[in-house]
Amino acid sequence: MAFGIVVVTVAALAPSLKNDFVEWDEPGLILENPNIRRLGWDQIRWMFTSFHMGPYQPLPWLSLALDYQIWGLKPLGYHLSGLMWHAANAVLFFVLARRILRLAVPDSADRPFLLDFGAAISAIVFAVHPLRVESVVWAAQRRDVMSGFFVLATVWAYFHAVRKDRPRSRYVGWIMCSQFMFLMSLLCKASGMCLPAVLSILDVYPLRRLSWSGKGILSHESRRVWLEKLPFWIMSFAGGLAALYGQRTAGAMTPVEVYGPIDRLALASFGSIFYVRKTLLPVALSPLYEIPANFDPWQLQYILSALTGLGITAIALRWAWRRPAVLAVWLSYLFLLAPVSGLLQTGGQLAADRYSYLPCLGFALLVGGTVLGIVLNRTETWPVRGMVAFGLLLCLGLGSMAWRQSTIWRDTATLWKHAVTIDPTSSTAYNNAAKAPIRENRLVEAAR
Repeated sequence: MAFGIVVVTVAALAPSLKNDFVEWDEPGLILENPNIRRLGWDQIRWMFTSFHMGPYQPLPWLSLALDYQIWGLKPLGYHLSGLMWHAANAVLFFVLARRILRLAVPDSADRPFLLDFGAAISAIVFAVHPLRVESVVWAAQRRDVMSGFFVLATVWAYFHAVRKDRPRSRYVGWIMCSQFMFLMSLLCKASGMCLPAVLSILDVYPLRRLSWSGKGILSHESRRVWLEKLPFWIMSFAGGLAALYGQRTAGAMTPVEVYGPIDRLALASFGSIFYVRKTLLPVALSPLYEIPANFDPWQLQYILSALTGLGITAIALRWAWRRPAVLAVWLSYLFLLAPVSGLLQTGGQLAADRYSYLPCLGFALLVGGTVLGIVLNRTETWPVRGMVAFGLLLCLGLGSMAWRQSTIWRDTATLWKHAVTIDPTSSTAYNNAAKAPIRENRLVEAAR
């Protein structure tokens, strides 16, 4: 099953192997960066102390330097490495989804083939969804797929640590492994800094180590569960500070005078619903969703986003006892999205496809769990066959859309012509679209 997931993932994103570098961060991060040209101690020291262009990402720097040793500046090697990291994430998510679905749907333990099928649907929906394309095919975003791998490994090791039949001595080893993997994720990118909150949600459901009720959460038995998160939160706090320092050093942090508290709440509300919409209908995807020059937090789209978010939260809370998976997925989504939601605004984007890489894992899990639950609870043949067909067609449809989205990143000109088509008002998209003809001395086209 794991081999099949890798094949499907690679097939859906295969066009990226023919892509060139794009002139958007890649010149400063890769093409013109002398610090990844060698792997001496001076370069490694730079990787672990640098905030070059904002992010603190020593492990992605190391990965890019290894690519350079093998491939030089041939884009094929960088795209292949990114794709392999993503394929590994798909397999790791399959393993993790299988464990979570087995706990959430106990009847599935007696039917391992259907359990594998539901977990595979989750993994493939995550891996080939068009929203994943930006993180995988944009070589400068190696930190997304590497951080994603270590975040998934953190949760995987955590599940091993907290098994009810686990001896105390084995628990210590696995929980330390989980903490180490979390540290590695923060050395790639700080986007997973709210993972300790997600681990606590998993403790409630499906692990059932904690209770939804206030009394259960604060009980004596629950204190050890809370205390074991303390090392995670300490690392999270340090990683968040490093990320903030890097963004401030690069001048990427937007001052409060530009976007005040109400503006940031509007941006966060818009983003929280934006990725839900794009997950359900992944069309008109763009490398840039620019904040309009006449941004007004009281515009209808931002108010509707806030009301929709509140509505989903109310429904999830209302269903907490009957459908705990919905509340667990929704809260996990909000926590994982928080660092990139706009509350701490950096840059001029309303949202970005790459920001969905971690938060939308839960949505893929819901799809696989729904398919598994329906198949298990039906004795007739046709509903089972219907759900199997639905799962396969869904993966095929998303895969074909990911294939097409990968071709949009073929080169700078193709990427930004597409962006201008999606948003004809984006000044940044027009500016970037002009770079290719300027480089080729086609100045009339560039001016147009």
